[in-house]
Amino acid sequence: MSKEDRIFKTSIGAYDQVIALSQVMINEGLKNLWSKSVFAEDLALARSRQTILEKGEELPELEKPLGFSCSPTPNSFLDEVVFGPPQLILKPTGSDLSSIEYKFHLASGELQAICDENAESSAPEPVKRKPGTRAPIKKASRLYSRYTIKDWYVTIPIKLSLVPMEPTSKEFAEAMKLKKKGNHSLQKLLVDTSTINWATATVDLGYWAETDEMVDEDGFARTIEHKVVGNHRLWEQETPTFQFYFRQMIEQGFKDTWEKGLGRLCTIVKDKEDDSLTPTFEINDVRHQTYPYREGNTDVLHGIPQGNNHYLLYLETVGSNIPPPVTQEGATLSPSGGNWTEGGDYHSTNNKSKFGTYVLSKKCFLEGHLLPKLTEFNRIMQLDIMERQAESDAQFFHWYAKVGYKVHLGKGFEDRVGNSAKFDWTPGNPVIKPYWDDQHWYNKFRDQEEGQLIWSNVDEEWDTSGAYHHNGSVETWAYGSTITINRVVVTPGSNVIRMHGMSWNRFTYKVDPSKIEWNRIGGFLNVVHWEINFVLQASRDGGLFIEVKSELPRVEFPWQANGKWGLEPFRQKLQTSYETVQKNFEYITEGLKNCLQGQDRLILPSTGVYLFSNPLMGHNGDLVCNLEYVEEPFDADGEVKKDLNEMTNFKRTPTRDLARHPVFEIAGNVQASEADHKEEI
Repeated sequence: MSKEDRIFKTSIGAYDQVIALSQVMINEGLKNLWSKSVFAEDLALARSRQTILEKGEELPELEKPLGFSCSPTPNSFLDEVVFGPPQLILKPTGSDLSSIEYKFHLASGELQAICDENAESSAPEPVKRKPGTRAPIKKASRLYSRYTIKDWYVTIPIKLSLVPMEPTSKEFAEAMKLKKKGNHSLQKLLVDTSTINWATATVDLGYWAETDEMVDEDGFARTIEHKVVGNHRLWEQETPTFQFYFRQMIEQGFKDTWEKGLGRLCTIVKDKEDDSLTPTFEINDVRHQTYPYREGNTDVLHGIPQGNNHYLLYLETVGSNIPPPVTQEGATLSPSGGNWTEGGDYHSTNNKSKFGTYVLSKKCFLEGHLLPKLTEFNRIMQLDIMERQAESDAQFFHWYAKVGYKVHLGKGFEDRVGNSAKFDWTPGNPVIKPYWDDQHWYNKFRDQEEGQLIWSNVDEEWDTSGAYHHNGSVETWAYGSTITINRVVVTPGSNVIRMHGMSWNRFTYKVDPSKIEWNRIGGFLNVVHWEINFVLQASRDGGLFIEVKSELPRVEFPWQANGKWGLEPFRQKLQTSYETVQKNFEYITEGLKNCLQGQDRLILPSTGVYLFSNPLMGHNGDLVCNLEYVEEPFDADGEVKKDLNEMTNFKRTPTRDLARHPVFEIAGNVQASEADHKEEI
């Protein structure tokens, strides 16, 4: 196709289709298909187990979802590997518009693989068990690597393919509901496994665990010199022998993934008389809508991001064709979860490069993409008061009192699953309780301009009773209260999304020595403020650039009792803990920048040919952008200009994966911030 046709193609039939999906949208679909495979099986299993219980029979053992075990050679195996949701990474170039990478996730499991077949004997240390066996061990000089799998990733370059649906299949019958009358067929857009070259796979082996070991066939441990628990395990440091056996095993396990259908990307309506349709990442003068559809035999929610991957990409010209109608309540069509691009007649406008508008729904962009990434800040900024302590004693002419506190900062960050709901965002302004002291601090969280959309997170520990101790004539009370508020504000018509928050922490005490002596009252107040602005900007690389602007949290102590009554040693420990929080805040912010300005950017996949422009937030919380072609995308040889593909202004790939890297192990293995102090009054 010439560069003129490629940019200004105008001859389009009613179903002359191109694949114009965003990377975020495709990955939401893959994640939803994975969820459907897992939870639909769980639902069926739960129903069958309930029936068995009602009959009084013995329950069968539960099987792990989407997992596999394999042993292609004796004594080398992957065992009980559980898959996480896969991802697709778009890599189109000027000469190849269908190039992609497929990244699949090994969430957990065990690996044993030969790492050295000609090991020399050294001074080994005995271990309790020999290598796990899948066949009788033959005497030979071999060493085995035995690793625990936790969040490993394998990425492989692949191509796309279109395969006709079987007319007798269930998925064909479901997709038929979305068809208009006409001479057209249904096809599946798949990842073409025949193009896989496993020698080009990129492998991320996660982080070293305490249990990772290397043993010989007699059960003796050997030193792994480059093992440092908590550090990243590098694929390049593994032996060629290990790499060979690992690729052999993962290839076998990968085939099991495809049997679950995770290679299917979407359903395409195709003109039966047109055999020229090929999957590419190129857009033309069309408008398209994605329609998630429902399978009545399961209870799985559908649509993006809550449903599965069974959505149809419906394309039409700007002519008279209209999308299929919604026929009934809970019908198969649900445009709220899709993306809409409305084509325009750019040949009749002054600027021929502008051709449409792109809308990404609130469900996809804010609730599905951005807000989940911001929960990390709710985790690290919340303070938990674990214990309040009070002691006292009175003797002749003497008395004493002791007050103590144990608090954790960011401790919830370690629990990414069990207590995650505590850090979720809630639509609407935070609820300011009338009994909170210092109400003026919360005025900025009450403000809401007309039309603004707000999400908030509140964590409260309000203490009115305190810790109490009475001994002789001396009574002692120790009080501690904390309130953490975080808020995300979206203003329609603006390209800025704002997150701001505050933590209010007060520690006070009262000592009543006797009826004739005056009470001692002391303590301090601590207030922390933070703010991050996310600025939406156009990118010439076919994507949406999100600039992150922030400063370190401001830590203040507006009030402290005079002299020794101010709990100064404890205040200093708390301040030191907040210095650690500032480092973690900066680390997470930098990781977020790498994500939003790197591979997690929203990408329209025709790199260098067209771009998002003038990105703004719409009145419903949708992301609204103009679409336009790059005016001069080609060089003298007709190829896309080099500077459009090299991402010279920012990184494409994140430097760290926050989902797998424990934040509190940076900066010299700093642990979760903790202030634990008891002092004598």
